[in-house]
Amino acid sequence: MAKGTLEAGYWISPKGKFFLVELTHIDTVCNHPAVFGTCEEELMRVFDQYDEPYGIEGKARRKVILSLVQKGWIRCRRYGNQGWTMNVSRLTTRTKMRVTNFFLQVYEGSIGYDDVRLDHPEGVLRITVPEVLASGLFGGMFPRNLSQHRLTFIDSPSLIPGGEVVKVRFT
Repeated sequence: MAKGTLEAGYWISPKGKFFLVELTHIDTVCNHPAVFGTCEEELMRVFDQYDEPYGIEGKARRKVILSLVQKGWIRCRRYGNQGWTMNVSRLTTRTKMRVTNFFLQVYEGSIGYDDVRLDHPEGVLRITVPEVLASGLFGGMFPRNLSQHRLTFIDSPSLIPGGEVVKVRFT
């Protein structure tokens, strides 16, 4: 595999950058709030609202992650033999291209048989990595402009340019 490990978690930014999470998704957000369009004070307010310690995997985490997903972030996690779970805001053509390009890059030169669960507000789409790689999200034919939506792997979330940051509010 070209980028990290298959046991890893990733974030895909609204502008097409992707990176490994440091420990957990919420840990990465708490360690780099500006990259995710927020600040430590905003995040602390969310955790305080749920009476939870800062950065804990609880109800506040869910609110933060869902807010980020609604702003175009894609949360990706591989759970061993259970496969991948990806949280997306909508199953648009753009989202499908990002998911497809993610797997094309992550499985570059490898064979993967993992299940993929795409969670979105309208429900869940279940598919497999081989189906994604065979254009299954597009009914068997990749869009011509798929390569124009290739993702860029970055070593750290801090490498996302400030101009690409999408502001988020937790309401």
